[in-house]
Amino acid sequence: MTNLTRLGDDRGKPLLAALDERFLSFVSRLNEPLRTHALRRTTYTGEPGAEAFVGPSTMNPGVTLTPWLFWELTSPLDDATFLSLAEGGSMVVISSALLDHLVDGQAASPEDTLLLHRLLHERGIATLRACLGSGSPFWRTAERLIAEHLEGLALERGMRAALGAFSYPDFQRMVKAKFSPIVLTMSAYLTATERGDLQEPIENSIKHLAVASQLLDDLGDWEEDMLGGRLTYFLSCAAAPREDARLEAGLVEEVEERIRSSWLDVDHLNLAAEWLDRARASVEGIPCPNWIEYLEGFRSLTLEHIRQSTAGHLVQTLDPLVARGAKQDPGELEEDGAV
Repeated sequence: MTNLTRLGDDRGKPLLAALDERFLSFVSRLNEPLRTHALRRTTYTGEPGAEAFVGPSTMNPGVTLTPWLFWELTSPLDDATFLSLAEGGSMVVISSALLDHLVDGQAASPEDTLLLHRLLHERGIATLRACLGSGSPFWRTAERLIAEHLEGLALERGMRAALGAFSYPDFQRMVKAKFSPIVLTMSAYLTATERGDLQEPIENSIKHLAVASQLLDDLGDWEEDMLGGRLTYFLSCAAAPREDARLEAGLVEEVEERIRSSWLDVDHLNLAAEWLDRARASVEGIPCPNWIEYLEGFRSLTLEHIRQSTAGHLVQTLDPLVARGAKQDPGELEEDGAV
C-alpha cells in the first residue's frame, strides 16, 4: 500500500515525526498505571504483544494519517496549523478505536481503556477548538459525526444479539459510522482550507472504504472472531440462524463447510472490491494521488484473494472428479456414460 516515507515528501516527514512526539508527550505525562497502558501498542491495536507504541504514524495510515494521504488538499496550511489539526484529529480517531475495543470486548484493561478514551477524546476536541475556534462551522459537522459513531456502536451491539439480526443494510450503516471520526479529521482540514465543497465526496470515499475494509477483516478473522464469541456480518451469513448469538467452537467446521459449498468467501471479496471501486469513484477529479494509491493497494490485495479463493474452490470441486476418473478404466467410464 502507500509508502509512508513518501507521504508529504520532505516537508511531510518532519510533520509525521512531530505528530508522534506530541502524542507520546501527552500520554507520557499521565499517571501510572494509565501511562504504562497508554504506551503499549496492544492498547490501540487490540492484538497481543509487548511492543511499545511509538505514535500514530505506525498505525494504519487510512485511520490516523488521512491528512498525509490527502496531502495536495491539506498541505497549503502552515506547519503549525497542519500539525495542530493532525494532533487533534488523531487523538479523536484513536480514542474512538479504544471505544470500539471496549464494545468488542478486546480491551485488556477496560477501566484504563475507558479513561484513556475520555482523556484522548477531550484533548483532541480541545486542540481542534483552539485551532479552529468555537464559532467555526466545523462543529456542526463534528457533532453529527461523533453522534454517528456512537449510534454505529449501539447498532453493532444490537445486531450481535442474534445471528439473524445482522442485516447487510445495517452492517453498512454500522461500519460507515465507525469511520466517522476519520471523516471528522478531514472535515477539520477542509474547513481550515475553505474547501467545504469536498466534504461529501471525501466523506463518501472514506465510508465506502470502511465497508470494504470491514468485509475483508471479518473474512480474514472469522475463525478468531468465532472462537472469541464476536459475531460479525460474515459469520451471520456463514452460520445457520439461532435464537442467540453464541458462537461455540464446534461451529467452526460448520462454517468451513458452508464456505466450501457456497463460495461465500468469494462473494464477500467481490463485495469488498465493489466498495473499493465506489471509494475510488467518489474522489474522481480530486487531486489525492496518495489516497488513490492507498485504495488501489487494498484493491490489488482483494483481487489476489479472489484469485486464490477461486482457485481453492475449483481444486476442491475437481479433485473428486479426477480421483474418480483415475480409479476407473475406459470401459467402466463408457458404461457410466462418462465418455
